[in-house]
Order: sequence, then C-alpha cells, then structure tokens
Amino acid sequence: MSRHILSLVLLTALAVPLAAQPIEHDAVYVYLVDTLPPATVGVAYEPIEGAIYALAGSGDLYRKPLEPEGPIELVAEAAEQGEGFRPFGIDIGPDGTIYLVGSRTTETMNVGVLRRGRAEGQGRVWTTVAETEPYPLGRTAYDHSVSAVAVHPSGEWLAVNSGSRTDHGEVQDAEGDFPGLREVPLTSAILRVPADATDLVIPADSAALVDGGFLFADGTRNSFGLAFAPDGELFGAENSGDRDDGEELNWLREGHHYGFPWRMGTNDTPQQFPGYDPDADPLVQPESGAYQNGDFYDDPTYPAPPAGVTFSDPLRNAGPDADELRLPDGTIVDASEMGMTATTFTPHRSPLGLSFIPADTGIFTLDQLGCDAVVLSWTDGEDDSGSLLAPFDDTGEDLLCLDLHDDRERVEARRLVSGFRNPIDTALEGAEKLYVAEFSEPYGLWAVEINGADVGPTPEDAIAVAVAPNPLRGGGEVAVTLAAAGPARVRLVDALGRTVATLHDGLLPAGTARLDVEAEGLAAGTYLAVVEAGGARVVRPLTVAR
Repeated sequence: MSRHILSLVLLTALAVPLAAQPIEHDAVYVYLVDTLPPATVGVAYEPIEGAIYALAGSGDLYRKPLEPEGPIELVAEAAEQGEGFRPFGIDIGPDGTIYLVGSRTTETMNVGVLRRGRAEGQGRVWTTVAETEPYPLGRTAYDHSVSAVAVHPSGEWLAVNSGSRTDHGEVQDAEGDFPGLREVPLTSAILRVPADATDLVIPADSAALVDGGFLFADGTRNSFGLAFAPDGELFGAENSGDRDDGEELNWLREGHHYGFPWRMGTNDTPQQFPGYDPDADPLVQPESGAYQNGDFYDDPTYPAPPAGVTFSDPLRNAGPDADELRLPDGTIVDASEMGMTATTFTPHRSPLGLSFIPADTGIFTLDQLGCDAVVLSWTDGEDDSGSLLAPFDDTGEDLLCLDLHDDRERVEARRLVSGFRNPIDTALEGAEKLYVAEFSEPYGLWAVEINGADVGPTPEDAIAVAVAPNPLRGGGEVAVTLAAAGPARVRLVDALGRTVATLHDGLLPAGTARLDVEAEGLAAGTYLAVVEAGGARVVRPLTVAR
C-alpha cells in the first residue's frame, strides 16, 4: 500500500501543511491514505473485500480498495436508494453486507429508512430493511433524524439512532403546523431492527414500538456514534444541546432511559422548572443558536418526567483529557485536576466515530496503550473558531483513547491524535489499523497505526533501528539490528508517502547492518526511515537540513 505517512514525532520541520499530528505516544503515527469525497458522513471496513466504504453527504457510496491499494471509486449512486432518501450512517456486517440508514423527508414529515446492500456478482443488490411511519419535523437544526446504525457482532440485528427533534425538549411546532409538539415516540431513541427483515414498517405509536420490540432504549438525544463492544454490549457517543451540559458516553441497555430531555450529562434541564430565566443561567452561552432563536424560556407547560422511570447515567470520565465542565456558578474547571469526574466529555465536543478495539489483539490493547475504544471530537475548540467549545480549554478535532473500567461506570480518556479537520467517523481494519474520515477539507482518509516495536517487544525482539546523524546535512546511516538473519526492506519516505530511496530490499545477516543515506538530492524537510523485518515494522524520523 502506498503510505502517505504524515507524521511521527518531529513534524514541525515538514515543508508541507500539516493536518493530523500524533501526540502523547512516540509510537503512534498517522498517514494520509486518500482524499475522500467532500462532506463524507461515514466510513466502514468491508472485511471480505479488504476495502473501506465511504458514504458521501450526497448519498453516493464510494469504495477504497486497500489490499492491493486502488483509487476511490463510485459504487452506488444516491438515486439507487430511492427518491428523496438521504443516508447519514453506514455499517458493515461480519458477512460483508452493507447497511445504510437515513431519512426521506417532505416539507413537514420525516421517514427513517434502513437499506441493505448484499454482494451479488460484481455488484450489490439493494433492498429496504425497514422504514418508520412518518413523523413530524421541527424544521430546525435540531431535526437529528435517523442517523446512525451499528450491526450486532452476531449479524442478527441492527441498532439504529433516531435523534431528537428539539434541542432540550422545548416546543418545536414547525411554524404552527404542529402546535405544542416537542418530542415524539420515534425520536430521541435507539431502535432495534432485525437484520434480515425486508420492507418492515416501524410504527410511530409508543405502545406499538414497545410491543413490536423496536424500542431498545429511550431518552437519547443524538447518539451519532453507535458501536458494539466485543462482548456484544452497545455503547453510544451522545451529543448534548446548546447549553453547557456534558457530552455523554452511554452504556446502552435494553429498556433503559437515558434522561433526555429532562437530563443531559447529569444536569437537570432547568427549563422544566417554573420561573426559568435563561439570562440568569450560567450554562447558557448567549452566542448559542438555541439562545439566539429564543428556545430557552420560562416554560410552564414543560412535561413532567415519565412516572416510575429511573434515568441511567453516562459513564464518568476520570480524565486526564476531554473532561472539562462548567460548574453551577459558571466557573470552568478541569475535572481530573480538581479530583472530580465529568459526565462524560467536555461540553460541545460532539463525540462521534466510536469504535471498539477487538479483544486480545496486538494493537491498542491494555498492555500497549490502554485503549478499549476510540472516539472522535468533531468540534474545533480554538479561540477563533466561534464554536461553543471555544470557552473551554479543549482543542477538539481529535481522537481519544478510552480505557473503560470493568464496572462500565467510569472511563479514562487520553488524547491520542489531534489536528484533524472535523473528523466524523472511524473504521477498524481488523485490529491492525484505525481509519479516520474528515468531513472538511482536506477531506482526508487517515490511517492511525501503532509502531509495535516502540510500545512493546517485537517478535523475539527481532529488530532495532537507529538513524544518525539527525538532522542530516551530508552523509549518514540507518543502522538496522536483527536478532536473526532474514529478509528486510528499508526505505526512505517523504511527507507525501512517496518512497524516495530504497536503502535495502533483501536478506540481512544477524547483527547490525549500516546502510548509507545521502542528503544530496533530497529537499530539506522531515522524512521517515521505514524498516520492515522480522515480522515487525519500525519507523524513525529523519530531518534533512541545509
């Protein structure tokens, strides 16, 4: 595979603009695999073909072959999925079946649609798994629609996110078309759908949803990041509203209610209480869309929470990262630095792209980096971004490593990679590579890998690599030490992933081989010496100076 390797440790000397930049662990490196279609909304790995499928915002579906590598190609146009259908989410089952989920809207109503693409010959045959009955739109930015799907590891059923139609339970009457309407039974919920169904109709009635076994969990505002853990338990990365309530990571269990709209994070939504004054609420930013639109207000008709229901709380984040919160007096603190925990993530990070790492593998395991799962942050938190995350000391647009405690009530979050541009989804190639898709320019499909030689012993401590001198101004060497004789390939790769020199490709004896490197003919900047031998790969940065 052509590896557009972006960075390892020493990246500031690169002569090309940087996007993603590994931090925290020298062993983590990131490289650009390809450029995705603009506004890609989801990616998934197809294990049978060894390819990444990318779902564009247009609804078109693209395929990126990985082994052997090939160009991105259009494989299914949006029109094949039915007139007016706009997909938002993608997942692929263990047998390679592709599932797309999204919405078909009219001026006032929405229908959730779930489509299935099974391989047949050289293409795929598409059928409808299920559609919801129509339900009313709010015609605002809070129409989160049916937007995420996750295939159970057994391949037998699908978890589907149906997001809210309100920010925090306020009235959204679509300019008077639906007087007094807030949420409806089909919104702010996780649905369960049999994977082998065809043309199933999911009812809009509360009792029918429960009786038909469709309502898996309730009270979820917008779990745009849905993923199953290796043991089959479902988790959701949840986006809270425009108020400074914590974003959530929920262990989603059948029959549980997760609090929306009465609770977000572990904060009670204050609009449910008489006499609410948003101008006196320290957790409301006047710049927020909900405030500007008048959606925070004294609301005496706000409905009471469902009788007899105990809300399930999100996991608590023990840090050290993504764990800022705003206290009731308006003060912003770093929870772990204060000896506290957050529920779960810094407000407005917009967590998505949740992926669980397969158990007992050689990458991202507890023995190496302590990652049970990873999750992205969509939001840019820089001071000049204008986002609601900006008041917090949290840059966003990153990849977090999540270490879940055995009780599944707590998680430790550590920033693994930062510097993406609105990263929106992740996909795992087995346990070997993690792919990250960007929604915004440069629309990158990035690969994140662990250099196993740096995080733990390689097979039989097979390989060691040193580069000297560094920086290189004239002549130097790459010293490769092998525990046993065997084939080895040593290359010098530039910032665009091009092999600019092959220093060795053949057998090397046991011991240390010193391979010459010349700066002459190389532009100034940072290169990577990539050494593959003894079942391991080691990457070392090499700066050419003038």
